[in-house]
Amino acid sequence: MYNEKDVNGDTNLFNKNTRALLYRLKEKATSKENNNGKQDLPEIGGKRLGMKMLYATGEKSLRTMKLYGMVQCTKDLSIKDCIVCLNWIIAKLPTCCSNKQGGRVLSTSCNFRYELYRFVKTWDCLMKPPYVYFVFYLRVLREYKFYTLCDLFSNTF
Repeated sequence: MYNEKDVNGDTNLFNKNTRALLYRLKEKATSKENNNGKQDLPEIGGKRLGMKMLYATGEKSLRTMKLYGMVQCTKDLSIKDCIVCLNWIIAKLPTCCSNKQGGRVLSTSCNFRYELYRFVKTWDCLMKPPYVYFVFYLRVLREYKFYTLCDLFSNTF
């Protein structure tokens, strides 16, 4: 899927910058820092204390405008499989979205999106350690809920 509007100006440079942003976000989404540094995470009350994010957002300045991007994998994937999946769909960029102001590729296990407008909050605090989790025990549901500072400030919980 793509934004129907074409890019004005140097389309080769725009495509190169888009690809660079998506690959940078892939590295961020699959980094140890973004995934609590390890796959095996401690548990409290039967719930994992941390989680694999396999998700990243970011932006890149392009002279007078900004390019916004997001990559994501389903949490059932290992980090290695997420990398493979994202590489596979990012390779589709030239055939799906070349010279377009925005685009996305969806697969069953991963996806990416980029646009020249902000379509998602780019909370850098989600991507940088140390993670600060607030643990709430909901007596009614008898389960733990984990929130980051970004969750609290963005009202996404």
